[in-house]
Amino acid sequence: MTENLPARDVSRRAIVKGAAWSVPLIAVAAATPLAAASETAPEANYAEVTATANPKVGTNPNFKIQGQYTDGANYVDGALKAGTLVTFTFANGATAASYSGLSGLSFVSGDPATGGPVIFQVTSTTTSQVKVTFNNVAPVGGAIIAEVLGGTGTATITA
Repeated sequence: MTENLPARDVSRRAIVKGAAWSVPLIAVAAATPLAAASETAPEANYAEVTATANPKVGTNPNFKIQGQYTDGANYVDGALKAGTLVTFTFANGATAASYSGLSGLSFVSGDPATGGPVIFQVTSTTTSQVKVTFNNVAPVGGAIIAEVLGGTGTATITA
């Protein structure tokens, strides 16, 4: 059965008005996938710092740092992403004659002999911990504090 309906006239204004509303929606729909694809996951979930417990004056405490970062798809445990900064602050008059034993880190700035802060940078994305040793630390009661990505570790100098 066929039904004949009366023809409706559609004004040119109605067509233009409809087209004006459809263009921004198409543009937004096309732009959204690009924006979504460019989002990146956070560079790290956490970092852990292990410091030599209660180093004696004149000794060489070690700091070992590991963490977790994401490559955008997977989290990699025990690792730090290249470019991550590690800051050492020296509290209660603590100093160190020098630093040595850099593993996975490069020096950025600071002087441990004047009480820091001393900043290092992770040289390449690593799947193991990075390390630094501070040499000939002093005085008793001084503390060296490592900070990276929200994780901290402290070595308090003893007699």
